[in-house]
Amino acid sequence: MRVKVKFFGTASAYFGSEPKQMEVPEGAAVGDLLEVIAKQWGKEAESFLQNMTFVVNQSRADRTTLLSNGDEVLVIFTLGGG
Repeated sequence: MRVKVKFFGTASAYFGSEPKQMEVPEGAAVGDLLEVIAKQWGKEAESFLQNMTFVVNQSRADRTTLLSNGDEVLVIFTLGGG
């Protein structure tokens, strides 16, 4: 199945700002999508993705969130502070 992935903030500087159509297996979760991204961009991408927030179809998501064909996934760099 195909999902649309958009990268924002620091993530867009690393992965590009243009939306990407990515192929993931049926029944895939956000974590599976991250593995596909890491394979495409290399091992360094895997550690970079550890500090991201995910949104699927305008709802906050985590690595266990299941994806459906046509979903939109936003990958946003997480800022922390105090």
